[in-house]
Amino acid sequence: MFFLLGVVTQVRAQEVRNPARADSLYAVGNYNAAIRAYSKLEDRRAQLQIARAYNAIGLERKAREQYEELVTQYPAWALSRFELARMHYKDKNYLIAAKHLDTLLQQHPGQSEFLFYRGLMDFSRANPEGAIKNWREAIAQDTTHLRAIMSLSTQYIRQNEPDSALLFTELGMRTNPNHPVLINLKGQALYNRDSFREAIPEFWRLIAMGEEKDHIWEKLGESYIVLSRLDSARIAFRNLETFEGSEAMAYYGMGRTFELEFQRDSARIYFKKAIAAKEPALAAEHQALGRLEQGAKNFELALKYYLLVREEIGPSLRVDYQICTLMDKTYADREVVARAYEDYLNTYGKYDNYFTNTARKRLRQLAEESADNPK
Repeated sequence: MFFLLGVVTQVRAQEVRNPARADSLYAVGNYNAAIRAYSKLEDRRAQLQIARAYNAIGLERKAREQYEELVTQYPAWALSRFELARMHYKDKNYLIAAKHLDTLLQQHPGQSEFLFYRGLMDFSRANPEGAIKNWREAIAQDTTHLRAIMSLSTQYIRQNEPDSALLFTELGMRTNPNHPVLINLKGQALYNRDSFREAIPEFWRLIAMGEEKDHIWEKLGESYIVLSRLDSARIAFRNLETFEGSEAMAYYGMGRTFELEFQRDSARIYFKKAIAAKEPALAAEHQALGRLEQGAKNFELALKYYLLVREEIGPSLRVDYQICTLMDKTYADREVVARAYEDYLNTYGKYDNYFTNTARKRLRQLAEESADNPK
């Protein structure tokens, strides 16, 4: 009898301290039951699983407390400290997360995953130089670390360093040649360094993969304009028009293609559609209409558009020059025109360029005309 009771007690004890049962409960998402089962165990792995379970059911404070207890109890155990660092990163506690990662990197110098996350901390704390340093070091340790490669390439594109972005994007494509993020980054890097002919196939690869986005169609259209492939540009801008919020950009691009073909009526229609689709209207659209009307010798209307641009963007060496030249063509009062040029040179005369030199020359001509024709 006592023997049987001993057997039953031993079986029940095994059931209570059964790691496999706790793991099974965790695996099927029965986290509360898994926490109870793991709490009967005494090893550090069970404590780690309890922290993970608390996190899974949204009890983040309890999860952090569990992780912190583990870090205190097992300071050299990288796994628990790393998961705690990531949890703090997710909660935007970047300084605390960075301190844990610094400890990990002291314990495990050159560990690529720790370096990658340390770079994320730097980036999140507005330290792009530190982020770049850590991501480059992570890649030096592991040339296949895809997230570090993509993060680094993206940062180089943000900083307008397309050659560096291209270097690391192509490194990633050695092992992941069809990764859509890498293809996108390569296309953007090529576009940003004015390699439009090479960028176009990368954008079409993305579209063929179903990765259609407004910025892809926009850059395709712009690339085709630079290459004077205006029919192809119009196809791209028509596709861009289908994206909500991109209509003004699409109409503006369409207008530019027609302007380049000297189809002023069609260009005018699209520039006006771009203005109607964008509130407040972009200065670029008004400037395009001003340029268009100036080319058609509708100088009064061109002046109206350039004055609108001036209201929208404030002082501008080029726009103010156009206003002076259009006043010159439309104002009968030569003194008013001369004062416009004088004001222009008072503002921009310190610059030595085509616009200021032409304004000086025209002001001298107006003075000579006034001397020859005194009132």
